[in-house]
Amino acid sequence: MDDDKNNKTGSVWSNELQKIKSIIERENLKFTIQKQLILEALLSSKEHMTINELHEKLKVNNIGIATLYRNLDSFKNLGIITEINVEGKAYYEMKIFGRKPIHIHFKCTNCGKIMDIEDNKLYHEYLKLNRLIEERDLLIYDSVFTFKGICSDCKKLKE
Repeated sequence: MDDDKNNKTGSVWSNELQKIKSIIERENLKFTIQKQLILEALLSSKEHMTINELHEKLKVNNIGIATLYRNLDSFKNLGIITEINVEGKAYYEMKIFGRKPIHIHFKCTNCGKIMDIEDNKLYHEYLKLNRLIEERDLLIYDSVFTFKGICSDCKKLKE
């Protein structure tokens, strides 16, 4: 790896990558350069990415689509990333560093952009909902909520 890449990885993502590497190696899997590059792409992205967007970003590193699918599947199984399915299309994002009690998405039906909705009132309501569910003796591992509509940017364009 060249110095720029080492410095970037060392300063920005070293803690996250180190944690992920230990999770992967704990399962007796190898932490390959392909895994590292895929994770760096996901960690650095401010957007939810499709497999094609990831492939476009990583193909300069000779990472094929099959390698992407295989590694993303492995990351999902290990709880490192999450896959969000909206209208039959899969989007990927980091799950392991989210630290959110609930994860709500909004998809604009006009431009296709997916964004996270973060709001303390929603978190409070989620905790109430969670208590109701626990009263029914259920154990929830994950939840994904997706609202669909028109984002503020597209709404402004239509006005």
